[in-house]
Parts: sequence; C-alpha cells; structure tokens
Amino acid sequence: MFLLKLKFALRSLWRATTFTYTNLIGLAVSIGAILCIYMYVHTEWGTDSQFQDKENIYRIIRTVEGPTSSYQTPTLAGPFKEQLQFDLSLEQSDVVRVLQEDELVSYENSVFFEPNFLYADENFFQILDFPFHVGNPEYALSELNSVVISRQLARKYFGEQDPLGKMLEIDGKGALEVTAVLATPLKKSHLSIDFVANLGSIGYTGRILQDRESHVMNYYLKIPADKIDFATATLPSFGDKHLNEAGNLNTSTLSLQGLQQIYFSSPVESDMARHGNQALIHSLLVIASILSLLTIANFVNLMIAKLTRRVRQIGVKKVLGSTKQSLVMDWALEVYVIVFVATILGAITASIILPTLLQTYDLNLIVPDSLQLAIAGLVFSLLLTGLIIAIPAWVFSSLSSFSALSNKMGNIKTHLVQYSLLSFQFVIAFVLIVVTVVINRQYQYMQAKDKGINDEQVLVFSSNNKHSWKNRNFIKQSVQQLSGVKEVSMTYGGLPTGSTEISSFQVDQTVYQWNTAFIQANLIDLLNVKVLAGKGFDADIDSEVKGSVLLNAAAARALGWPQKDLIGTSIILSEDNASKQVLGIVQDYHYESIKKEIAPLVLQSTDWEETFVVKLAGKATPSLLADIEGIWQQYVPKHPFAYQFLDETYQGLHRDDTKQGKIIFFFTLLTIIIASIGTLSLSSFIQQSKVKEIAIKKILGAPMLSIFYGLSSTLLRVLVIACLLAIPLAWLLSAEWLSAFRYRITLSPDIFLVGITGLVLLILGLIITQSWKTATANPVDSLKVE
Repeated sequence: MFLLKLKFALRSLWRATTFTYTNLIGLAVSIGAILCIYMYVHTEWGTDSQFQDKENIYRIIRTVEGPTSSYQTPTLAGPFKEQLQFDLSLEQSDVVRVLQEDELVSYENSVFFEPNFLYADENFFQILDFPFHVGNPEYALSELNSVVISRQLARKYFGEQDPLGKMLEIDGKGALEVTAVLATPLKKSHLSIDFVANLGSIGYTGRILQDRESHVMNYYLKIPADKIDFATATLPSFGDKHLNEAGNLNTSTLSLQGLQQIYFSSPVESDMARHGNQALIHSLLVIASILSLLTIANFVNLMIAKLTRRVRQIGVKKVLGSTKQSLVMDWALEVYVIVFVATILGAITASIILPTLLQTYDLNLIVPDSLQLAIAGLVFSLLLTGLIIAIPAWVFSSLSSFSALSNKMGNIKTHLVQYSLLSFQFVIAFVLIVVTVVINRQYQYMQAKDKGINDEQVLVFSSNNKHSWKNRNFIKQSVQQLSGVKEVSMTYGGLPTGSTEISSFQVDQTVYQWNTAFIQANLIDLLNVKVLAGKGFDADIDSEVKGSVLLNAAAARALGWPQKDLIGTSIILSEDNASKQVLGIVQDYHYESIKKEIAPLVLQSTDWEETFVVKLAGKATPSLLADIEGIWQQYVPKHPFAYQFLDETYQGLHRDDTKQGKIIFFFTLLTIIIASIGTLSLSSFIQQSKVKEIAIKKILGAPMLSIFYGLSSTLLRVLVIACLLAIPLAWLLSAEWLSAFRYRITLSPDIFLVGITGLVLLILGLIITQSWKTATANPVDSLKVE
C-alpha cells in the first residue's frame, strides 16, 4: 500500500505545473541557505566545547574601579598564583598563567615575526587539553626551554621534516626546543594557538614573574563543581587582601568567567581572546527562521491551491471509504517527496555557495560530520512536511462527501488563509528591505562622518621592539628627509592604531580618570586637529611643551567649558604628582571606534612615544614605501616592517559590522526572491481559476482595463495592507539596530518610501506579468479547458 501511495506521489510530482517546480527550486535554495546558516552557527556555538572539563574551567576577570571610570581586564600580576591557590583551596595543577607576546623567531636562515606567541605554566595542556598531533601533553612543557607549536607553523618552519627536537631561536631569549605539535582542532577555541612555551623560558624568570604591579598574565582556573560556590564567594575579597593598597585611587575586584562564556563576551582591556559576533549569530538565526516561515507559507498556499482543484477527487475518495488519516497520509507523502528532493538539491546548493560565502565574507566554518548532517536533514524534512501539510489537512479533510462531490468548499474560506500568508510574506519582505537600507545608510554615514582629523595619506607603524625603540629618533630623522614625506611625528595612544591608557588627573580637588595620549608637539598640526581655545604645542618652546597639556572638547566640557575659561588652569597628574597647565582645547576627534561616544582625552608630551605617524606629501608610491622600509631595515634588520594607513585603520574598526551588513544583505535578497516566488505562484493559481470567467467577459465585450483590474485588485489590496502593517515593525527593528551606534542616522520617511517603492515595484511587476498573460489569452482556447 505504501509503495502504491509513493507511486501516486511521484506521478503527481512528475505532472506538476511549472509553478510547482518553481516552488521546488525556491525551497531548495531556502534549504541550502538554512544549511549554510546551520553550519556557521554550529561552528560558532561549538567554540571551546572540545575541552574535557569545560564546565569547570574559568578565566579570572579583574574589574578596576576608579573615581570617575572603570574597566575590566583578564590580566593579573604573576606572583598571585600561589595566593589564588591558597585562598580558593585549589591544587597547584588547577591554576595556569598565560602571557601573550610578540616575538621574532628564527630557524636556520628564516626569520619570522610572530605576534601570537604564548608563554604558559607547564600544566597548561592539563587544563586546556588541546589535541596533539605528536608529543605528550603531560610533559610537553616540562622543560624550561620547551615549546609546542601548531601543525601549520610546523609546516611553515620545517616543511616535511620531523619537527620534534628542532631548535627555534627567539630574539633576545635564546633557543627553544620543539617538544610537541598540536593537531588541527576539530572545533574552534577563543585562544589562537601558534606557539606555547614554558613560562620559565629564557628572559622570564625575573621581573615579570615577580613584579606585583605588572598585570600582564591571564589566569585560568580549574575549579571542581563542589568548590565553585566557595570560590565565587571568596574571590571578591581577594582584591582587598592582596591588590588594593592604601592611598590607591583604583580598587580591583576579581570574578570568574566561564570558559564557554569567553568567546561571546564583549572584549575587555588587554584581551588576548578571540571573540565572536553574537549580533551576527542572532541575525542569522532570525533570517533562518524567516526563510523557514516563508517557505512554509509558499507551500501551504501551493497545497491549498492544488487541493482546491481536487475537491471532487477528495469526495470520490471519501465515498470509497478513505478516512481523514488516509487522505492526510496521501498529501503528506506527496509533500515529503517534494521536500526530500528539495533537501537534496539544497545540500548541493549549499556545497556550491558555501565556498563563495566563506571567501567573500571571511567566515570560519567547521563542517559537521555526515551523520549529523543526515540527521539534521531528516529531522528538518519531517518537521517541514508536518508544518506544510497541517493547515491544508485540517481545512480539506473536514469537507463532507456531498460538498466535495458538488465541487463546493462549503464554509471553508481558503482565500482568507492564502491572502493572510501572502500578506505575511509581503510584511517580511518590506521589513527586510527597510532594514537593509538602514544598515547601508548607517555604514555610509560612518565612512563619510568627519573624524575630526585628516587621516588621508597618513602612514603609521610602531617601534614594537627594543631595537626600533632605542633607534626611533634616527628612524624619524631619516624618514623625514625623504622627498615624498611631508612631516613625521610620534605618539603613544590617541589613535585607533593602538590602545590608549587611562590616567588620573586632579583639577580643583576633584579627581578625574581620563584617557591619555602621549604625543610629540607637531602631531596636532600633522593631523590637522583644530584648536578651539588657547593654542597647540610649540616645539620650539621646550618648557611650554613639557609643562602643559591639551584637552579635547569632551574633557573640557566635563570641567565647565565653554562657560568657564580653562586656559592656564592647573591640572595635577596623580601618577607623579606633577602639575601642568592647560595650554589649549582641541576639537573632539575619533581616536576609537566611531560607534563609541568620544571620551575625554588629555594630550601631553613625554619621551614615551613609540608609534611613528608619517604624513605623506602625495600618494603613497611603491618606491616611497620601499625607501621607508629600507630605513627601518637599516636600524632594525631582523624585525619585519609592518605599516598601516590611518584611513584603512578606521575602516578596519568596523570590519565586523560591515561583514554583518553584507551577510544580512545577501540573505535579505534571498528572502525577497523566495517571497516573490510565492507571490508569482499564488497569483498564477488564483488567476487560472478565473480563466473561463475572463473568457466570458472578453466575449461579452468587457474592456481590458476592467479585466486587468479584476485580476489584480485583490493582490494589490493585500500589498497595501501589508505595507501599512510593516511600517511600525520596520521602524522598531531599525531603531533597535541603530541603538548600538552612538553616532547614527535619523529614521526619516524617505527610508520607508524606498522600502515601499521597492516592494511595490517588484510585486506589481510580478502581478502585471501574470495578469497580462491571463487577460490576453484566447477566450476560445480558455473555454475549451475542462
């Protein structure tokens, strides 16, 4: 019996109309997109799930509270390991310290700059049990000069040679022996592992491990479930016991962050962890849900239209003894055949578009194994079949045999269901069009927004090692002499190319904690930062430069400017109790992400500057860049020359946002296409049911405009109602998305007008096309159709 029903289902699919196949293709594309989203979300949610004791592993977070500001960081000084073990009643093997450094690594004649070099206690791999390709995790870091490297790095340095026992030279620290190679991980981690060396390696047995003020270590703790309540209750008091000294303006409090919470948490100060884009995950899940609902709506409409034309067939089957369950089984099998075929086509579609998505949008993806995909596909197919068939089965199985044989629907209003589902599709399409326009305009606004500085043709590179640091004045002078260079300055902080430190200042007995940039006197003129009051630094007046500070407008406003004249006001630096005068007030400029509000900033001149800022006279030519690199190599021969342009740095701050916008646009376009398929299919079925009616009207002399209006008016009314319903929803979603940006566009009526116009033109084009085809058909041919 089942095989017979399957035969009928396959025959029905084979005889299906063009619009059934169109819906099949739409379903396949939808399933392919949902499968891509599933694999990406599966990869992201699986981050850090590979560790055996993941539920019991935590990272220390230090919260620093000051008089006017606070921040969080995962760093803590090295000597506190033993005190943490004692206070929290942990074993020595349950606490591990990790330090991230930039290192210059050489092997034979090859030299590489490695920005992700980790130093860790020897029990690192007992807590974070990354998989090993070769080597023993228990003893991999047992020796002081041992280092574990990734498989990728092993190929980079040694090719096909056996890496075990090879010696890598670390600039300024000596040689480290490769004792193990990590396997390629099956799941992502918040830590990017390239090198892990013993924390006691050369150069790290002294100050950093013993200095209680150098908070540079990341601490990971493995806390058994029966001790977590005690640790959570005890840890907050750790700061008062060991960190907060009398007279210190800042107070520190420690807390625990679960291992699997790290990846999706917000980045904190000095954070070496990788972080996922949770907003993107939520957006993709919403899009996947929308795609599923649109697909269901399309096929429900399709099934209702098909069953409407089979009313007499339903009556005959009922008279011959078919039960409701039997009828539903027939319909469900037919739908499942379509869904099954679409699922296979969707998997093929996903395999085709996935590489393009990964390359275009720079996504990381780990494909689940075949069994997981097969189970997911089977469950999805069955679930989708049930959802598609539920409404038509409930509607048509309740028909009486008499009504069905008379080709009557009784009290069943199928058009109400169909138009409601179509209206839902229109609402979704309109909302997505508006949101896409809002996202695009916001990104255009951020790119065009005045940053407060002139970032064009500004080259930035850092003296990130002791060799470039001690030679920085010679490098600056040599670069300044190049013909294509207009001016050279240096800074530490105050630009998005690096972090900006927080310092304490006292003005009129009130303590403020503000960001501080240490700059050379000519940086303000180089970047064309406007001076709003007073004046900028004059490099020729050494006493003025050293004895003064500049405030940005945000800091000045916090002190009462412009109502209060601040020029000449004394400001005391709490770190060394030095008093300086406010020399001038400069306009606010974005030294961090444009998403953030510009925070108060104090600019002072010291000898701490380490980042070169080079203003080029014209376009950066390859020869000029080669000359600058040549100067760098002259003074720092072993370290590679790494530079960036300031305008590109600003764009890079919003790379994740831009990626999110592109992905949402891609899936929005896909959603609109699927909604269009549904519109085309429904309008086709509705108008096919009126073929004889239109033919009779044409024979009786009805004008073409009247016929055309009769075919299109209902769908157009549905479209208008959907747009009216969608406007408040689109406004709410757009406003919610924009709330993450401090500087943002205004939701003006023209944005909604663009959405309405785009949707109306699209749907109207589909309706006109189908209506014109029906209205211009030969009435003689139409009346012959049974």
